[in-house]
Amino acid sequence: MDEKEVIETLRASGYKLTKARRAVIRVLVQSRRKLTAQEILEKGKEEDPKLGIVTVYRTLEILGEIGVAKRLHGESGCHSYALSEPGEHRHYLICKGCGAVIEFEGYEEIGALLSRLEKETGFQITDHWLQVFGYCPRCRERVNEGGGK
Repeated sequence: MDEKEVIETLRASGYKLTKARRAVIRVLVQSRRKLTAQEILEKGKEEDPKLGIVTVYRTLEILGEIGVAKRLHGESGCHSYALSEPGEHRHYLICKGCGAVIEFEGYEEIGALLSRLEKETGFQITDHWLQVFGYCPRCRERVNEGGGK
């Protein structure tokens, strides 16, 4: 999504576009990697010096509600955020080296797995997250050259 599409989705969902929200949106659109709320705050202050962390979190919550941003869960339990296409459920590849986030589809296959899990366990699945961690081609090359992780 580009900035214009995010803004249109925000307005169509009944939200106003404030200077602070525009700053958060612009940071997310310009980044091709996951960002923490603190990173969004720091980059967003370049556009809106009055931007505060509470506003960043509130904006991220709104963007999540309207389906254009996703909260990602890191291996250490810390949360980060990335822009997302609205609509179907998405899954993510996350680079442990540079933090790049790549969305991928495949809900049909995942859906079949979830159905099988419900049948085999009796567990009623209401939601899921699928985030796969590894190294993008560029970082994998660096890791292999360095001889370690």
